[in-house]
Amino acid sequence: MNNKIIFHSKLTIGKEEIDAVKKILQSDQLSQGKYVIEFEKIIKDYHHRKYAIAVNSGTSALYLSLLALNTESEVIIPSFTCEFVLRAVLMANLKPKIVDTFKDIKKAVTKTTKCIILPYNITNQFYDLEEIFNLKVPIIEDCAVAIGSKYAGKPLGSFGDISVFSFYATKMITSCGEGGMVLTDNKKIYNKIRETREYNFKMTDVQAAMGIVQFRKLDQFIRKRECIAEKYDELLDNNLWIKGTNCEYNFYRYIWLDKNADKVRKLMRENNIFCGKIVRRPLHRILNLSKREYPHTEFLIKHLISFPIYPSLSLKDVDYICKSYRKYGRPNNR
Repeated sequence: MNNKIIFHSKLTIGKEEIDAVKKILQSDQLSQGKYVIEFEKIIKDYHHRKYAIAVNSGTSALYLSLLALNTESEVIIPSFTCEFVLRAVLMANLKPKIVDTFKDIKKAVTKTTKCIILPYNITNQFYDLEEIFNLKVPIIEDCAVAIGSKYAGKPLGSFGDISVFSFYATKMITSCGEGGMVLTDNKKIYNKIRETREYNFKMTDVQAAMGIVQFRKLDQFIRKRECIAEKYDELLDNNLWIKGTNCEYNFYRYIWLDKNADKVRKLMRENNIFCGKIVRRPLHRILNLSKREYPHTEFLIKHLISFPIYPSLSLKDVDYICKSYRKYGRPNNR
């Protein structure tokens, strides 16, 4: 057994982040202040948005967005996403309508549909997003793991009526372990969320200071992740997972198809290599809906493996991971 533990995700924090947080701790302003304002500005400018509201988490960002839309009744959500998306919808007293794939969204829209949430969990694989954006239904882009990814040359998060982001510890960039952001071009929505944020949904300057430093490293993080992904491709004879043709991926996850995914994860873990799932429990399972109605999601849950990929992972570690996988894995070539 390998004595070194290779984690599935790992923070990338340097002296700059520590110094930024220390500076805030030594100041007279710890709560929401000028650093929050600066963080909001750099995120909205990057995504070519008019307004930004920093909040305490990605779940809060989605919850406040739903409240600001004055949404009633039905919200369409693809099943293959984080359960916190569903929690936010239920917290807002809305009815989730769960679909299997992005392709199923259009035919699921009815007169009772008040909002569509687009979770970009696998941002290297998209269908025709323009078709969804042309449905004339309010769209919330869930960019929790997508910051830095682009579609049709534009950053994800710059398309919908609202876009929400998470800066949790395992995301592309973090703001002291927690944090979120809402972006919009709608002043009415912006004012509503800003007003509601005052009820204990605020981000602190401590979080924002770290978030600013992390964001300035985003391009560097993406380049390192891409280098690691290329090494995986080389050692595993190209990824079996189909990549989208119109997307620039941020390499948040390195995804592989294997017919024995659960078994492989277990064997790798016994060798101190922690591989993960993209989604732990799809929404249709949480709501006890029929698995037969969600064949695409069921396939992904059963066959996807997420290999470790983060800026501090060495290429030597990647080589060891791939050797271990070749020992235990049985790729699904179909």
